Amino acid sequence: MVKWLLVVVIISGIIYFFMRNKTIGSKKMDSFEGDNMYECKQCGTYVSEREVIAKGGYHYCSPECAKSKG
Repeated sequence: MVKWLLVVVIISGIIYFFMRNKTIGSKKMDSFEGDNMYECKQCGTYVSEREVIAKGGYHYCSPECAKSKG
């Protein structure tokens, strides 16, 4: 009887762990909705509005691309 109770508790814990991680991950993705993406003028990489470097009216993905002539 104790073995079955222990098995049920362990399985319930595993299910809870995976379900909890699934909901946390979806909440993180929701925070990025509505974040505008900009194309780097130099290399063409898309970067989020939070990470973009604006210089001279253009958008860049990194300081290296912002320094280059392009």
